[in-house]
Order: sequence, then C-alpha cells, then structure tokens
Amino acid sequence: MPLHIIGSGRAALTLVSHLPEHMLNRAVVVDPSGNWLETWALRCLRQGVTYLRTPVTQVPFQSCTGLQDFIAKRGDREVDAVQSSARYVPLPSCRAFAEYCNAQVELSQRFRRVRMIEDTVVDLEHIIGGSGSSAIRVTLSSGQSMEAAQVVHAA
Repeated sequence: MPLHIIGSGRAALTLVSHLPEHMLNRAVVVDPSGNWLETWALRCLRQGVTYLRTPVTQVPFQSCTGLQDFIAKRGDREVDAVQSSARYVPLPSCRAFAEYCNAQVELSQRFRRVRMIEDTVVDLEHIIGGSGSSAIRVTLSSGQSMEAAQVVHAA
C-alpha cells in the first residue's frame, strides 16, 4: 500500500527528498494544481509574500548551500535575497526559492518516481480489516477512492 502525501509544497518536497528509496515508487502526492510548489507559490502571491522568513540554507534538498549557489550563479541579484542582518544568512525571495526548487525537481529522478495526482482530498477514513490490519481510505473530489498505509498532510 502506498504512502499518500496531501499537498505539493515545501513540506512535501522535504519529505520526498528524504524518503528511503524503496518508498518512492509507492508514494502518491495529491494536490489541486498537479505540480510541485504551484499551490504554495499562488498562496505566496495572494498573501503578498516577497521574501521567505527562513534563510537560504533552509531548503528541502540535501545540500544546504544549494540555494545560495543558485542565487550566486544568477549574479547574486539583490532581488533574489535580502540580508536581514549581518549576523545571519540572507532570506531568499519566494521567486528564487521556487525557481531553485523547480530546477532541483527537474534534475532529480527521485521526484519522477513519485506519482502526482491533480485533485483534492475530501475525506480520510480509517479502515480496520478482518485480520486486524488497518489502512486509510483516501477519497478525492473526483470521486476516486484509494487505500494508503500512511497519509501525511504536507500542504
């Protein structure tokens, strides 16, 4: 039975980046956009968020300097990151963060192994089988219903 991940934002990227290899083919991500970070990016735009509150070293991927390197290769433009204090690393713009994440997703085989469903989860139901086994029934707005061993809300 698969692992279902609700949402395709920063938390989902982090989870998939750190999942053991044997779980990737059984992982399913459900998000209304059907794309990594799209719902997150739209939420940032609606709320008028320009820069993240987390530093450039806080990224969903293995390399904590990856975003800094990405920004530096683009010319270290001030629009990509803002220095909030001389004591701390810069805060990235939402745009630079999203572009970096999209580049990482495109480069990584890991994210291609995870099934993405463009839909919305409308119900979760705990099911107990006759032998004492249990699962979670995940119902989508399309009417589709699937069973999962585990569900993570990462929206």
